[in-house]
Amino acid sequence: VWNTGVVIGAGSRVEILSCDLRNCHYAGLVIRRGAASPKITGCRISGAAWHGIRYDDGSPAIVGNRIFANARSGIYASGSTHALVTGNVFHDNEMNGISCWYDNRDTITGNTFAGNRREALSVLGTSAPTVTGNIFSGHPVAIHQGLI
Repeated sequence: VWNTGVVIGAGSRVEILSCDLRNCHYAGLVIRRGAASPKITGCRISGAAWHGIRYDDGSPAIVGNRIFANARSGIYASGSTHALVTGNVFHDNEMNGISCWYDNRDTITGNTFAGNRREALSVLGTSAPTVTGNIFSGHPVAIHQGLI
């Protein structure tokens, strides 16, 4: 897909289960503001030229996925977010596993981060995700905090 694999729009109630989203130009999956807490479960999301998953001002549940080999972030989460990100494997992304921007308040728990090229988790601006029980292996930096 030259642009985005799947776009979940405002007001949509969606569960994506056991799918492959790969080699999409911008992102494998984009969740727009106002989507009704979508669930992404058991998927393989890889090969995007930017992000595996991007969401802004939302609260998706991202559970038990393998998110790998994306050119930027496995997940790019921006704005006022309250997602549950649990039981996923983030590996070999060319920047980081998860990038938390601005006012991110996600719960990031029980994930495995392995061999992402820069850091496993990037926390930027006033973001303050809850990070517990994760495994970090093979990164130059496990968690990076940046002021913006």
